[in-house]
Amino acid sequence: MGRTAGGGGGGGAAAGAAGGPLPLALLCASALLLRLLVGLSPYSGAAHPPKYGDYEAQRHWMEITAHTPAAEWYTDGPHNHPSYWPLDYPPLSGYQASRGAAALRGGALTGDAAAVSWLHGRLVSAFEPQAVALGTSAGYETPSSKALLRWTVVLSDAALFFPAALLAARLLQPRGSGGAAARCNELFAAAALLLNPAHVLIDHGHFQYNCISLGLALGAAVAIAARGAHVLGSVLFCAALSHKQMSLFYAPAFFAHLLGRCLERPGAARKAAAVSVLGITVLASFAVMWAPYLGSWASLVQVLSRIFPVRRGLYEDYLANWWCVTSVAVKWKALASGPLLMRVCAALTLLAAAPSMAQQILAPSPQGLLLGMANSGFAFFMFGYQVHEKSILLPLLPITALAAWEPVAALWAPLAAAFSMFPLLERDGVGAAYAACLAIHAAVMLQLWPRGASGGKGRPAGEAWPDRALRVGIACGAAAAAVLHAVRITVVAPARLPWLHDRLAVSLAFVFVAGGMAYFNWRQWNQPHNGEISGSEKKKASDLTAARASGVDIYDVKFNIISPGADADIYFPHTDAERRLTSLHADLKELVWGAAEAPLAVSTLADPSKPVLFSMARLDRVKNLTGLVDWYGRSARLRAAANLVIVGGVLDPSHTGDREEAAECEKMHALIDRHGLRGSIRWIVAQKNRVRNGELYRMIADSRGAFVQPALYEAFGLTVVEAMACGLPTFATAHGGPSEIIVHSRSGYHIDPYHGDAAAELMADFFERCQEHPGQWDRISEAGLARIRAHYTWEIYAGRLLTLSSVYSFWKRVSNLDRAETKRYLEALYVLKMRPLIEKVPLQADTEEEAPLTPTSPQPKHFF
Repeated sequence: MGRTAGGGGGGGAAAGAAGGPLPLALLCASALLLRLLVGLSPYSGAAHPPKYGDYEAQRHWMEITAHTPAAEWYTDGPHNHPSYWPLDYPPLSGYQASRGAAALRGGALTGDAAAVSWLHGRLVSAFEPQAVALGTSAGYETPSSKALLRWTVVLSDAALFFPAALLAARLLQPRGSGGAAARCNELFAAAALLLNPAHVLIDHGHFQYNCISLGLALGAAVAIAARGAHVLGSVLFCAALSHKQMSLFYAPAFFAHLLGRCLERPGAARKAAAVSVLGITVLASFAVMWAPYLGSWASLVQVLSRIFPVRRGLYEDYLANWWCVTSVAVKWKALASGPLLMRVCAALTLLAAAPSMAQQILAPSPQGLLLGMANSGFAFFMFGYQVHEKSILLPLLPITALAAWEPVAALWAPLAAAFSMFPLLERDGVGAAYAACLAIHAAVMLQLWPRGASGGKGRPAGEAWPDRALRVGIACGAAAAAVLHAVRITVVAPARLPWLHDRLAVSLAFVFVAGGMAYFNWRQWNQPHNGEISGSEKKKASDLTAARASGVDIYDVKFNIISPGADADIYFPHTDAERRLTSLHADLKELVWGAAEAPLAVSTLADPSKPVLFSMARLDRVKNLTGLVDWYGRSARLRAAANLVIVGGVLDPSHTGDREEAAECEKMHALIDRHGLRGSIRWIVAQKNRVRNGELYRMIADSRGAFVQPALYEAFGLTVVEAMACGLPTFATAHGGPSEIIVHSRSGYHIDPYHGDAAAELMADFFERCQEHPGQWDRISEAGLARIRAHYTWEIYAGRLLTLSSVYSFWKRVSNLDRAETKRYLEALYVLKMRPLIEKVPLQADTEEEAPLTPTSPQPKHFF
């Protein structure tokens, strides 16, 4: 669910707690403590001979890999019998077990063992090397060995999953987020990942090492989505696949996203080269990780037959997927043979994953990769062959990683996933830990609820119908789950239906899974801002700034920049009385200063005699209209000096399908109420008639008002040019194009949107100075008009374009260079000179936590 305004006390608590590294450190410490406490519970197969459970499987694999060469790990033998926990995970799991067991015996560590496995082995070897004695340690369950093996899972989590989770929480942020909001989002996402009850209960209760493969897969997603490191991400994903084969659930998403990125490259040769690089990376990665088994085809087949045990059947136990839930009515195992069912499962899985894959091939995006991981995970879980209960962790991981965009899903999906595994967890004896983990997760997530997000504390925002459907479904599902738990405790299942409670639980969980699958497929095709994340748009937008900072002179004659201008037939000075559209004045006066409100406006202006501080833009985070309202509300001087008129977006969040616009709409209402702005602000619904807007600018100028463009970043700033062309003194963001359009304190003013109080003081100074010295307003207005006439008209734009076209045609004629040679020259220039210089420039997000670029010239306190 999207982040929308209206969150209550939880957001404030998060904001207050999000300053500095201490909250994250406390969260990590709490997550580790939770894992240790859950580890005190029983585990899978505890004291249940002859095969015990997953704990014994992990211990037995250490026994096998410690005493036999790697080439024999997947071969049947007297101590490696296929009926007693054969190694059925890929080689990295064996390496992990092998190195840990080698240290158990006090042996030397060689080869490519991970440092975390070495640490596991060193820890246990100091106490109980007999825990992996070949042929004599089956069912070995001393209190000390159980505690030590529990610690190996905790250390694996801390070494691999925790860093990946913290990186994901830091780097996977909505576009335009920064400052306190970004820190709140980071803490909230970290809590969603680290306190995920399904993950904690399976790894530290049931006993598994899913944290390793999940950490590697999450690291791969962060590398690709947040940093565009496709090669590194491919290597990490290959490692995840080589540790646990269930990481295959993510393969369609990674394949589609990376293929889509390759197809974005210009020219067939570059597309083919990009695909080749990734193909070689994948092959080389698998060659290194699977080296002991690549000597013969028979050896490789033996490994694959172990890790894909198709003889086990369609599914095991009770799980919330299509095959298990519908088996009440259709006996799939009796209806069709195993090979036929495998083909049907493969076809349905690919069919379910196809829409997500198609979207990423056609329009790859950072958010899209994570949504694709969730959707392909759902497809495999719902329709795959030989799926386990714990496989629900696969679609759950990217959902929690997307917590900054999907806070409601990040809160409720882990609870639903844990509920889907309750029959398994109850058999393991971890019911008490289950209840505690769910309560802790819900309490912490609600306390850390991001500011401005709905669904936790505060009233819900208007949203698109899938959002509303999910919200209603969650409420009904939570109530139904509570009822089923109560019935399970108080009502004994009939003797002839001993499976009744388990069947009801997984059937309800199936509804959760199907609903989540539908919602996230819809969400993938409706990503805000084309699926960009914080930093991606900054990197694109800052290329010219980075080039200049690196020493590349973008004003050199070989760089030709043509700035657009304003249409002089629409945007002309307010003093040009003969051209004024007086027929519109009555309507516009009523629109700005009138008493009518909904559906056209919110609030009225109690004192129409005040000058108007005017802004007009889209209602989204980057345009920062809500930020402007907040600055205005906090500045008593500015409120006393001017009225604020905002034109942008919708007034009712239910009138838009854009989740970000709905969020900003809710936030705008909340800010108006919080600061008590009714009477000094008027918020008008978006106006799309350019001719009317031109006259609107001029009427604001008649009131001796000013225009403000408060965007966090603006690539050019066409509204700045339009306002100045109409004679309005203008305040505009210092980040991006307006910094070059305006000459600070001469033809307008630069403001820093990341320091709103200073910007508000600058605007208040201006209005107060204009009241004392009316000539100040005229001076800035005339200087702005002169600046536009000199540099930003359509006549100037057209003339420059024609001139450059003529110059290009001349040099093309006399140089005797064809297009292919010119293209090769330009590509070489970019690759050898331009790109290396740009890559050396640190991004703002890498060097400062929230500090924006400061204006190139200081903001003045005086105007003369």
